Amino acid sequence: MANERLKARLEKLATQLTVPLRLAENGPEAGMLCRELPEAGLWLCVPENTPGGEDLLSAICAMASPQSAAPTREDVYRRLLTGTLADSEAEAAAQPFRIPLKKRRTVLALRLRRAGSEPAAALLENVLPLQEGDALVPLDRQTAALIRDLTGRASAEETLQFAQALQETLANDTDLELVIGIGCPCAALRELRESCGQALRALELGRTFAPEKNILDYSALVP
Repeated sequence: MANERLKARLEKLATQLTVPLRLAENGPEAGMLCRELPEAGLWLCVPENTPGGEDLLSAICAMASPQSAAPTREDVYRRLLTGTLADSEAEAAAQPFRIPLKKRRTVLALRLRRAGSEPAAALLENVLPLQEGDALVPLDRQTAALIRDLTGRASAEETLQFAQALQETLANDTDLELVIGIGCPCAALRELRESCGQALRALELGRTFAPEKNILDYSALVP
């Protein structure tokens, strides 16, 4: 039964990837790069000309363990932000979901002032105006991280205006009270962890030194 559940997760994963992934039951297939996954009684195979194919198979095996659900794009971001995905593994983990390694982004930490009936990410996912390239990532029950693609959003002032507009939307349409920490912009995927840390640090500094504020910009708090 456990093998069947794992096989089902892998089949679901195969539909999410941009790289063709075959689940072979009778051993390695000709013309394919293959990696055995004994827990499922399967071989995972991708075309042998797949760039970084070996690293990709290693990342899929790591993420498709019996203890985890089929990984998603948000899972890759969450592991990166929380430090459970090493920089050396980031490229292989990002590849199946076409997450750009080089792109200007920033992280906003969104923390509920009071715990809600559901985790923060679940409560916010239908409220946030996400655009292509953005991602909402759960951190804990009261906190979510918004990874915001800054393509075409050049100024820090625009990010502040976005945070203000989000606060207004929540005040008008929901009963959620949110505090927003803003991290510094970064240019590479591996730098998102630092931006997230800055956003979370801004929340902690605000709680101590400016508890009345709902929007806290790390760059304005730390010289």
